[in-house]
Order: sequence, then structure tokens, then C-alpha cells
Amino acid sequence: MKDPAGAFEKRYEEWTDFFGALGEAPYRATQICAWLWKRCVFDPGAMTDFGKELRETLANTLDFRPPKIVTCERSKDGTRKFLMEMTDGVRIESALIKQGERTTACLSTQAGCPIGCPFCNTGEGGFERNLSAGEIASQFVAVEAHLGRKIDNLVFMGMGEPFLNTEALLEAIRILNHPKMRELGIRHMTVSTAGVAPGIAALAESGLGVRLAVSLHAPDNALRDELVPCNTSWPLEELLSALHEYQRRTKDRVTIEYAPFRNKNDSLEHARRLVKLLRGLHAFINLIPANENGGGYERSTPESTLRFQSVLESAGFETAIRMERGGDIDAACGQLRRRRKEKEEPGSAPHREERTDVRTKEEPRVSTKGRTKSGRRKTSTGRTEREKPHRQDAGLNARSRAGDEKRPAPKRREGRPPSAGRAQNRDRGPDRTERAPGGTPRRVR
Repeated sequence: MKDPAGAFEKRYEEWTDFFGALGEAPYRATQICAWLWKRCVFDPGAMTDFGKELRETLANTLDFRPPKIVTCERSKDGTRKFLMEMTDGVRIESALIKQGERTTACLSTQAGCPIGCPFCNTGEGGFERNLSAGEIASQFVAVEAHLGRKIDNLVFMGMGEPFLNTEALLEAIRILNHPKMRELGIRHMTVSTAGVAPGIAALAESGLGVRLAVSLHAPDNALRDELVPCNTSWPLEELLSALHEYQRRTKDRVTIEYAPFRNKNDSLEHARRLVKLLRGLHAFINLIPANENGGGYERSTPESTLRFQSVLESAGFETAIRMERGGDIDAACGQLRRRRKEKEEPGSAPHREERTDVRTKEEPRVSTKGRTKSGRRKTSTGRTEREKPHRQDAGLNARSRAGDEKRPAPKRREGRPPSAGRAQNRDRGPDRTERAPGGTPRRVR
């Protein structure tokens, strides 16, 4: 009988004990972790440095199935949205954000969400259960296997509230960071929370050193009770106390995420109150174009958002206005799962047209007319490279899917003028700094 916990739940030390019980040398733990977490090979039969008998034992003892990618949708801007199914049939969402040469995976920590923010689609589907540490971490390698390449960064901000599943979250971070497992740098990970104060304290005490982002959305308790219902459990006074203590322990800057809604929280007075609330906190403030989901919350106008930003910057806060990505594929959390459910269950509530709040930045666009996304010219027929079939367990040596990672462009020949895109990037003047969680600053218009 197979261990119901599965292969992805085991820490490195547990793998050492596992192989020891089989009479195998400790180095077997390093080998299997490399297969699972670095090579993204999930079939014991393909783990060729194990003997036939050991491969059979592994296959018969443990469940090696990663989350199944039910569907993947790709936006025009390169954003990808994944609907994944756990081994028990529970479905979650993950996303992949491309930002130039950099990619960020957005991972879920829960199936559904119990918080119920009125402008978020995830809560509409209710809360099903917490994900295990292995289920959280294995989303990352499932996406890497699907793409056929490595991913640079991740943020825990998919479905669910990470700090309502703190123990599994911290263990997933340790798995992904472990040098014998995925070995993702700790500063390449960000936890995004709605403001669960005990979880912030636990993260500080863990000493893990990942980055922290907080969805604030309001400068006072009355308004935040409406927009972020968990504020009734951890009001602003408790949340700010936790953030100050977090900074005292970690010396890290905190990202504050704020979605301005028209005539709700976007006035100059709201901005001034936010400045007062955050005074003394080393914070970067990210203003997010809100997801318009038909719940009565309309996103603020660009003019109002810019005025709001000017008040914050005048007070000395570094800010950015986050640009949207994935709007054409309903990339905000909860949208894809809901739409899929509507197709599979006729008679469910109709899908509303929505704009997305995928929490990331967007590089300024340059002209790509007549070219593929890799910069190559299209053929006379307008066709691009045909997508190659790709097995999920084929490992990272397989070719990536079309458009994900093409071969590097050839070096520019002597005398050949630079591309228009590069020229535009060079000539673009500065305006304001924009930063993704765990990222580096860049100037955008």
C-alpha cells in the first residue's frame, strides 16, 4: 500500500531515513531530490541511477504524482494561468508572470479562501481545504515541467490566505529553498498576506528571510472591515504592531498593496490618512488597478490614482502603480476555476466579464509588429513555430512550449542597426520606479 502522504511531502532528512530503512546509502536522498525538484522527473521508472528493484520499490511505495495541470491559458502579454487538480480531485489555480527575462510563479496555499474580500473572485467559490506543504511546493515544479525550463521567482499569493496555513507555508518554503531540493534563493520568494498578524509574527520568528507584502486597501478600521473582512479579527492597530515588530527583527522593507476603488478609498484624504497610518514603517507602496468583478467596486480613475500617488510620494514613500497583466484570460485568482466549473456544471451562475488584478508589474511595451515574441520575423504566411508535444514528466531537458523560451537571438552582425525595441527602451525617459515583490526597481511611463 502506498504512503498517502506522497513523495512531495518528504523533507530531505525524511528521504535519508526512508532509504536507510531500505538498506540504501544516504546519498540516495540527494539523488531522488534532484530528480523531483531539480530535473522535474516524476516517474521512478525514469530515475536511471537507481537499480530496477529500487525503482519498483519507489513506484509501489510512494505517490509521485505532482498537481495535474487541467488547463493552461496564455495571455497576449505572456501571462499564463493554470488550473491544477490535486490527487484528491480538489482544484486550485496558479499563475506565471513574465517580465522581460524574469518569470514569477504565483502559488496557492489553500483551495478557495475563507476571508471573502468582496472584490476578489476566489472567495466566491468558498473554502475547501488547506493545501499540504508538498502540494504548495509541487505547484512550482509542475509549472517548470510544463514549461521545460526553470522559474526565477515565486510569490505565495494565489488562492487562499498563506497565514491561515502557516505551518504548511513555512515548510513549503524550506523545501523549495533547501540546497538538496529545489534550491530557490530565499530572497526570490515573497509571501503576500491580507494582514493575519499572528502569521506575520511567525514568519519573523522563523528567520527564513523571505519578502513580505501586505494587502492593506484602507487607512482605517471601518473601511477595512468592509474591504478586507479579516480586519475584524486583526484590526489595523494589531497589524501595524506586527509589521513594526517584523521590521525590528528582520530589517526588511515591507510592500504595502493598496487597490484604489472609485469613491471608496481613493480620495486625497484617504491618501493623507494612509501616510499617517504608515509613518515610521519602512514601506514600499504598490497601487493596484482593482479587479472589477461586478460587486459594486469600481476601480479608481487613472487621474485619481496619480493624485493619490503624489500625496504618498510627497510624504517620502516610494510608490508604484502596478500595470495589469493577463486581463484577456481572466488571470485574477478564482476566475479560471469558476469559469471551468460553469462549463462542467450547466446551470451555475453565468460568468461576468472581468478585469484582472494579477499582482505584478509590466515592462513597457515596444513594437513587435511583424515579429514573434522572441523577436524573430514571422514567415510570409504569418505562422510561427509549431508547438511541440511535451510530457509533464519528461524533465527540464525537454524543449519548452512554443513562445516560452526560444533559442537566444544571434549576436548582432557588424554594421547591423539595433532593433527598434532597443532604441525605444534606450530613449524612454524616466518617470517613476516600479518594483515587483522581490524584484529590482525600473522606470516606467
